[in-house]
Amino acid sequence: MRKGSNFQFDQAPVNGEVWLPSGAEITVQMRLLLKGTHEHITQRDYDYKRFRVETQQGKDAKVVAEQKP
Repeated sequence: MRKGSNFQFDQAPVNGEVWLPSGAEITVQMRLLLKGTHEHITQRDYDYKRFRVETQQGKDAKVVAEQKP
């Protein structure tokens, strides 16, 4: 990477409850072998949805010890 490269990450409140990533903007200048390159990347995140999951644990559930190879 070369001088002038930068990374910017944005967050925004979703439904007034929690802050989540809303996007990123990346500008990269680098030199690969003998050729210089310049990249500008923009990413936007949106349409977050809330979901609910319910689980139940059986009465006969047992803890299994982790086996390491």
